[in-house]
Formats: sequence, structure tokens, C-alpha cells
Amino acid sequence: MLLYKLKSFKIKKINKFTTAFMENKTKFETFDQLVFLTELYQNEDSFNKTASLLINALNDWPNAHSLKISEFIQEFESYFGKPITIDKIRKNSIGSTYLDAWRCEAGSSLIEMIEYAEVLYNRSDFSYIIEQIIIYYQNKIKMIDFVAELTYRTLEEGGRSTPAFSKYRPQVKFDSCISWGGS
Repeated sequence: MLLYKLKSFKIKKINKFTTAFMENKTKFETFDQLVFLTELYQNEDSFNKTASLLINALNDWPNAHSLKISEFIQEFESYFGKPITIDKIRKNSIGSTYLDAWRCEAGSSLIEMIEYAEVLYNRSDFSYIIEQIIIYYQNKIKMIDFVAELTYRTLEEGGRSTPAFSKYRPQVKFDSCISWGGS
């Protein structure tokens, strides 16, 4: 499967994050990877909403230095109690410090995620929900051949002199003999 964000017709240099992410495409474990994949598949389905709620919780958590999802989950379990349930989150959401306020915000997102999963999947088990998100996006990673950001060429570079409209499929050429595009 070929995925690219069409910002134009010239492939810009792929950034280090994308390159590192694709080189390690068998391991899905970081917060940045989750954000990247939810943005890439933002209109896909219900897993994206569940993952987005987890991202909201991770963004609100005060210890943002942890990059691995498993480290965040351990911090959630340490603060709210294990196993994480809606009742435990509500019980621990009362605090008096600045950090507690952010943990309460994260807890609200977790509650919303668990309630959404309850309706959608008939499951409210936090560990199961996280496991399903990881499995889903791990499978998505395997389907990606590469990710590139395309930019418009200027007229001087041989770009279009007329606007590109919806559903326009540009021809994309690579230095190798492979090319995709056109319809």
C-alpha cells in the first residue's frame, strides 16, 4: 500500500522521525508512533477515536518525558490503581496540586475511552482496550511501504501552471525505476 500526504508534486526529504519509524516498523511502542498513525488513518474507523482518547490522556499526563506507551500505562496504573477502572479513576481524580489537575484531565480522557469501548466492543477492561489499540496499529504498520510528504513544484521547477483539483492524481517518480501515479 502506498501512502502519502498530497501537499504537492515533489517529494520532500523524509524527516528523521518518519525514517526511523519505518526502519523499526515491526515495533509499535511509542507515543509518537501512535500520534503519527492516528493522523495517517484519521478517518478510518472507531479504533481511531479510541486511540485519540488515549492520546489526549497521554498529552495531559504531567510526566511527558516518558516516550513509550507501556511507561505511561505503568504510571496510570501506579496513580489510579491496577486494574484501571472508571471507579478507580473517579476516586483518584481529587487532588490539590497542579500535577493532580493534569492527572484529572488525563483521567477524564481515560474514562471517556473506557465508556466508548464499553458501548462499541462490550468491554471495559483497560488492558484489553490498550492491547487492541496496539494490535490494530501494529497491523497498520505492516501495510505501509513508505511515507512521503509531497510539495508543489514552482513553475520554474517544471510545476503546474494551473491549479490541481480534488481527486487529481499526480505522477510520482523515484530515482529508481519504480513510479506510481496517474489514473
